[in-house]
Formats: sequence, C-alpha cells, structure tokens
Amino acid sequence: QPQFRGPPGQRQPHPPGQPRNGRSSGNRRPFCGCSFARCCECRVTTAVSKIKSPTQKKSVSLKRDRRNIFGENSKASRKNIAKGKQRRQMNERREIAQLLGRLTGHVDDDAAMETELRVKLTITHSKNRGFEKLPDKPLGEVIQRKMARRRQKGILGVATNGTV
Repeated sequence: QPQFRGPPGQRQPHPPGQPRNGRSSGNRRPFCGCSFARCCECRVTTAVSKIKSPTQKKSVSLKRDRRNIFGENSKASRKNIAKGKQRRQMNERREIAQLLGRLTGHVDDDAAMETELRVKLTITHSKNRGFEKLPDKPLGEVIQRKMARRRQKGILGVATNGTV
C-alpha cells in the first residue's frame, strides 16, 4: 500500500537531542542554558569563596552548618514539621466545633456574641501558641557533644585534647 507510506528515503536525519549514530545523547549543552558548546561568561560570574585557607573554611563550616539534635533522623523531622502544623490546625477546628456545637435551636444575641468572642479568642490563642520547630544546633557544638559522650562512655579513638 504505497499511498499510506511517506516518500522513500531517510525520513528524519535523527531525533532531536540524539547524535547521528544513535548512541548516547548528543545534547552537550551546559547547565546554564547557553547555546554554545563551551559556556561563555556564565562561569565567570559565579561567586567565589573569599575564605582561602582550609582551617578558616573548617571553622566557618562548624559555625554555619547546623544539625538536628532532637533525636530523630532528618526525614522524620521534615515530616513531623508538617504533622505538627496539621495537628495545631486540627485542634483549633475541634475547639471551635465544640464551642459552636453548644449553640442549638433558637439562640439569643448575647449567647451568639459570647460564642463568637470565644471562637475568635480560640483562633488567636491557637495562632500565638502555634507550632514551633526547635532550632538546630551548630555543627561544632554537636561534634563537641558527641566527643564528650564518647569520652564519658570510654569509647576508643577519641582525641584527648578536645579538638575537632
């Protein structure tokens, strides 16, 4: 059925992003999005650290880097932050539903206004109390704490002078 086929010959030189030989990807563009094979000025404008010596870099890293010492792994703390916020919101809704559930049948204006005031107070109290994650500790403090615990337990391989 030649009427259903296209014209004879090579249909397309090669699919986009593929080399002519059909092997690995022919797309060799840099991450910055330049159209050139070699990156032009994008590499020149990247920020370079002003701290040069390794000891300075280490001390800055020990001050700036932080670790969670709450006693759970990073994935658990990441998920528990969302769960804590959700728990606060659910408690707030439950308290408001309990307050509003007391209003049944015909309600006079004084009781309605008092309930409305209590609902607003509940909301503001919940928002002020809120969920607050414990701040992480600097890496230097975490390492010193671990070393002290190891010394206390008598685990071998700990430096005696207390340096990191």
